Amino acid sequence: MISKVLETIRKYELLKEGDRVVAGVSGGADSVALLHCLARDLPQYGLKLAVCHVNHQLRGVESDRDEAFVRSLCSKYGIPCHVLSKDVAALAKERGIGIEECGRELRYRFFRETAAGYGKGTKIATAHTLSDQAETVLFRLARGTGLHGLCGIPPVRGAVIRPFLGVTREEVERYCAENGLDFVADSSNADVSYSRNRIRLEAVPPLQKINPSFLETLSGTLESLCEDDRFLWETAARLLCDADENGGYSAPFLAEQPDAVRRRMLMLICRENGLRAGREKLMELDQIIRLNHGTINMSGGVTAIVEKHLLSFHEKEAPARFCAFPLETGRLTFPSGVAYNINIVPSGGLEENVNRNFATDILDCDKILGNITVRSRLPGDEMALFRRGVTKSLKKLYNEAKIPLEKRGLLAVLADERGVIWAEGFGPSRRAAPDEGTKKYLVIQKIEKN
Repeated sequence: MISKVLETIRKYELLKEGDRVVAGVSGGADSVALLHCLARDLPQYGLKLAVCHVNHQLRGVESDRDEAFVRSLCSKYGIPCHVLSKDVAALAKERGIGIEECGRELRYRFFRETAAGYGKGTKIATAHTLSDQAETVLFRLARGTGLHGLCGIPPVRGAVIRPFLGVTREEVERYCAENGLDFVADSSNADVSYSRNRIRLEAVPPLQKINPSFLETLSGTLESLCEDDRFLWETAARLLCDADENGGYSAPFLAEQPDAVRRRMLMLICRENGLRAGREKLMELDQIIRLNHGTINMSGGVTAIVEKHLLSFHEKEAPARFCAFPLETGRLTFPSGVAYNINIVPSGGLEENVNRNFATDILDCDKILGNITVRSRLPGDEMALFRRGVTKSLKKLYNEAKIPLEKRGLLAVLADERGVIWAEGFGPSRRAAPDEGTKKYLVIQKIEKN
């Protein structure tokens, strides 16, 4: 089994020497095997480990037993153990979502928060196996999905890695037996009222009777599907650059693309403009593009319009705009509600007057033309961010950062006689950024709430 795990690690570059890894451990066979593998069978990586365990409070004393087991296991390995105990059933009811979905969201949020506490670059390892992969794909297939959904669970997504994705649950259980590893059994795994349990217990076995190598065959199929999906997304992203035209997108160019590529281009366009669009809205958008004319309402008060061969998006004006006022030194609270200290610091006094954490909010006074005004964004405002070479409109920056429309009018910008020199939440423009010749600094320091 370890050889398969190493193959997965190397193939997808999941680990490198000295990595800090937070492992999600439930106490079941899969996660216990994962912890043992990371702690004992991968000495070449010299991993620094910690464990996360979530007590979902769904099975009474059994849930408490699992928590105690994981704490004891971590003590045996000498590994820090982080535990979150939460009434998931009550939380799911409060949020109006299913228990499984709520539990998954809770776990991953806890994993991310714990990993963040160990610093940048910390990875999160989960014990998903090839068996889990099969159940996920069959579940999505039963409910309806596209090519991307059929690709299943990715071996790596952001900070999350899945070293066991190439091994089956049966191989994991043999590994536990060979290494004398104790684990706890979740009684709810036999409850077929849960969709995934029904798939595991009632759907997978008949498929394995048809093909004893069903799981391994499925793995190869998914790899092929992922390659196809990746190619389509890369093609869509490349063609989207060619579709960009005059502040919008060429509708005829979009319309002439193959359906599979055009759908992905539309998804990327919506993402680029900070819009949420489900299947029906994407179909409406596709229709007006192919007609080369039309208007539809998107999310967040945005209207999509196709006219004169151009697809463009238009926001409704924010109901309230704040008046421009001159920038003054001292404490200032901007319309967003965030307070800042504004200071002018001479060269040589920067380090003793400014926290290094706020270095990106420092401007060169001598590069500022005329008086500085604090105001809201105006149509046409643009800037090149510090350390970036591309000039973008503030609208584009807000879209990329997914800032809700209702909050954009509250974000302040600083402007001199030439244009924007600083944008709230983004920092200074490259034009006004300090360099080795700076003699006087304008420091904009955010005041954190206590």
